[in-house]
Amino acid sequence: MTNIPAGSVSTQDDREMTARQEVSGGAAACNNPRRIQCGIIERGCQTHIDWNLHEGSGDRNYEIEVSFSEEMDAVPVLMISLAGLECSRAGRCTVDLSRGKESRKGFSIFVSTRSKARVYRVKVSYTALVMP
Repeated sequence: MTNIPAGSVSTQDDREMTARQEVSGGAAACNNPRRIQCGIIERGCQTHIDWNLHEGSGDRNYEIEVSFSEEMDAVPVLMISLAGLECSRAGRCTVDLSRGKESRKGFSIFVSTRSKARVYRVKVSYTALVMP
């Protein structure tokens, strides 16, 4: 951390420079969209007319295409997790998530359910990281 001499005034520029100095090395990737990106994707029957997990029975799948804000330096390591779920309380609600079609420009998330489950909406969080 940069020490500011007593009696001097710290400006926003000083604080930003200090923050940049503190995240040198590998941690600097946190500020680089070509090395790390994250987000939350929400899909459901009220916002997407092709949503099909709230009707029918048996195995059903829905594909979500995710495009990165900027092409990454390499194909990233991806982590996805369920961040929200809305389903019918009338029966068992089963939701599976998986990844696919991974590239430097984006990837796919596959949301699936089975049986008579009625899934009305999901939120999926993701983190994409290019390893050093």
